[in-house]
Amino acid sequence: MVPPFFGGGGVAGGGGGTAPPRLSYRHRQDAASSVWIIAHGLGFRPAGVQVTDSTGDGVEGTVSHPDLNTTHLHFDVPVAGIVDLS
Repeated sequence: MVPPFFGGGGVAGGGGGTAPPRLSYRHRQDAASSVWIIAHGLGFRPAGVQVTDSTGDGVEGTVSHPDLNTTHLHFDVPVAGIVDLS
């Protein structure tokens, strides 16, 4: 799994501020599967779901969000690749 690509940090200038919430998450699925279960921990159901297969082509599947921190993707055939959630 690839770590989230939102580059959070503290408040500019130091001072012990809190990190901003993550707004996006990237998941890499190395083993081809017809179901991807993604524990993203974002605290919301991502509306932006972009899947790219291992050859760089866009892929469509069925998206469901069983809770605020998990997304499931279902494909007709096994797929390996990357999904960006936002």
